[in-house]
Amino acid sequence: MFNIKISPTAETNIKSALTLAALMTMIGTIGSFVAGTSGILISTGITFGIAALSMWYARELSLWLMSAKEIAPDAKPEGFDLHNMVDKLRKLEHVNLPVMPKVCIIESKTKNAFATGRHQGHTAIAITTGLLQEAKNHAKGNMADANRWIEAILLHELGHIVNRDIATKTAASIMVSSVRLLSESLYEQRLKQRQEQANQKSKENAKAKKEGKEVKESNESPSVLRNIAEYLLFNWVIPYTGTLVSLCLSRTREFAADDMAAKCGRAKDMAQAFELLRKPCEKDHDHATKRMETLSAMMCASLNPEADQQIANQLKDPQVGTFKSMYLSVQKAFSTHPALDDRIERMLQQAKESAPAKKARASARA
Repeated sequence: MFNIKISPTAETNIKSALTLAALMTMIGTIGSFVAGTSGILISTGITFGIAALSMWYARELSLWLMSAKEIAPDAKPEGFDLHNMVDKLRKLEHVNLPVMPKVCIIESKTKNAFATGRHQGHTAIAITTGLLQEAKNHAKGNMADANRWIEAILLHELGHIVNRDIATKTAASIMVSSVRLLSESLYEQRLKQRQEQANQKSKENAKAKKEGKEVKESNESPSVLRNIAEYLLFNWVIPYTGTLVSLCLSRTREFAADDMAAKCGRAKDMAQAFELLRKPCEKDHDHATKRMETLSAMMCASLNPEADQQIANQLKDPQVGTFKSMYLSVQKAFSTHPALDDRIERMLQQAKESAPAKKARASARA
C-alpha cells in the first residue's frame, strides 16, 4: 500500500535510535521494580562517571592500547601520503570536518583501521601497516588503485567521526552497564527481602512458642528451580540481552560509516577495499594485535571476517536445520560487524544507483 523509500543512511540512523530506545526501555522497566533508589542512583552515577572519563580520554587510551604512533605530516609509510589523504578527505562536502584528526600508524600484520576521539575536534585515525602492505601488493605496483582503496577506508573512519559514533557507542555502553547494575541490584534485593521475611517469621514463631501458643510450621520455601531461574534471569539473561542490543547498534553504525564513502562517490572503491580486508592474513601475535580484541567494536572490520562470513553463508543455506540455524543466529548476534559480503553488496548497489546521477553531472560539465 505504502511505497516509502528512505536512504540507507536514514535507515541505519532509525535503527540506531530504536536500539538506544530499547536500551532505555530496559533500564526504565528494571528500575521500576527496584527499591532503594539512592543506592541505584549512586551505582548508576559511578557507571556514568567511568564512562565519561573513558570518553574524555578515548583518543589517548585507544592509541596507547593499540601502540599507535602519530606520524609526521611529511611521513609516507609504505609509500602512502596518509596525512595529505586525510587532510584532503576531511574537506569534502559530505565530511566537512573542521579540525584535522591525528594520523597514526600501528605496526601490525593485521589488516584493519579505527577512529577514536571524544568529539569532532579531538580525534585520531589509525591504520595498520598490514593493511597498507596488502593494498600495495594487491594493486601490483599501481599506487593510484592502492591510494583509492586506502582513501575509501579513511572515508569510512571519517564517517564514524562525523556521525559521532564514539559518543553513540559510549552512550550505549553506559546503558548496558546500567542494565547490568539494576538487574543485579534487583536480584540482591529480592534475596534480602526473602531473608528478612524468613527472619520475621522465625521471630514470630519464637514469640508464639514463648507465650505457649500453637505454632504451625510452614513448609513454604522457594523451589530450587525457581532460585536457579531467578539467578539466570537477573545475572545472565537481562544483562546479556543489553549486550546483544549494544552489539546490534555497533553493526548498524558500521553501515552508516560505509555510507560516507558512498556519499563521496567512492562506493565502488569501498567495496574493493573490503575485498582486501576479507583476505586471510598471516597470523600475528604482536602486542597491538592482542590488544585489538579490547577495541574490536571500533575497528573497520571484524578481527575474524572469515568466521563471520561463514556464519552468514550457512544461515542463507535452506538446507540448514532449525537448531543449527538458531545456534548460528546466536553466534551472528554476538558479532561486532556485519559480514563483509553484505557490506560489499550494499556498496555495489549504492554505486549502481548513483551511476546515472554521476553520468549526468559529467555530461553537464562537458
